[in-house]
Amino acid sequence: MMLLMPLAMMAAAPSVGVLPLDAPHLSAADQTDFSVRLADAVGATPGVAPRGGPALWATFEGEDLSGCRNDLSCLSELAGGLGVEVLLVPRVEVVGGDHHVAVQAIVDDGSRECTEVVAGAGLVGETLRLCALSLLSGYGSGTGTLRVVSAEDDLELTWDGAPITAEGPVPAGVHRLDAQKEGFIGVSRLVEVAEGAEQEVELSLTPTPEYLDDYVFSAWLVQGTSWAMMGLGVVLTAAGAGTLVGTYFAAGYVNSAIAAYNQQAVRTAEEREALDLQKNVVNFGLLPAGIVVSALGPLVLVGGLSLFLLGDSPGRYE
Repeated sequence: MMLLMPLAMMAAAPSVGVLPLDAPHLSAADQTDFSVRLADAVGATPGVAPRGGPALWATFEGEDLSGCRNDLSCLSELAGGLGVEVLLVPRVEVVGGDHHVAVQAIVDDGSRECTEVVAGAGLVGETLRLCALSLLSGYGSGTGTLRVVSAEDDLELTWDGAPITAEGPVPAGVHRLDAQKEGFIGVSRLVEVAEGAEQEVELSLTPTPEYLDDYVFSAWLVQGTSWAMMGLGVVLTAAGAGTLVGTYFAAGYVNSAIAAYNQQAVRTAEEREALDLQKNVVNFGLLPAGIVVSALGPLVLVGGLSLFLLGDSPGRYE
């Protein structure tokens, strides 16, 4: 999709003429209907807009236009002869099942063109209208508010090629909104913003295959890490609790042994040293280890859970 630069600014809206729609695959009635609707949408000069069907193409205003459509000088002469400042030439072609909609604007300094590709015939009329108004938007002076909503952050947005923010004032009328982001396929859309009104536009960008592969790998890596952390947190919590329970019973055993030693009539230094060693292992080994592991387990578990909840989903772009 491509939109050439809008028409030059003028103090007032120009007079506009619309030639009959060129769309051989459409019925004569549909071509007439689209032509009339397009003329009404842009306020075409009375008497210039076609109202008699495609047959007017051969005898429009008494002129033979059969070879004029692709001849810029011929179209410019026709616009001058009709007394209009802008002559719109709409076309619709079907290529591979898609409808290629185009509107060419003939002006004094040459021509501008808007092209769009739509999936169904039901969108042709509205697309013709938006294309035509986008070519005429340069003549307006009012503003509206545009708000862009997207699941992707940090989009690079332009409004007819001029950088804009995700929300703010923009020239009113129909304009080209482009959105770009590294790793994603850009989106280009015609958007209509009424003067003094707010228009919300929701954009969905598709990641490139290379970005998608990297994203899925990274997301699965984060998911796997989060599950590993949660598993480790459960193990540490259980180990810490088990260590504290074991410490309790070990302390009881050592205390009983010390009490029995103190009641002996004959006490040896070797026995005392062995009991002191057991007491130190319990007080300065098992007990601190149990406390540290018991505290570390829940922290690791919560960290893994947070990583799981806040991390990217591998199926986000499915």
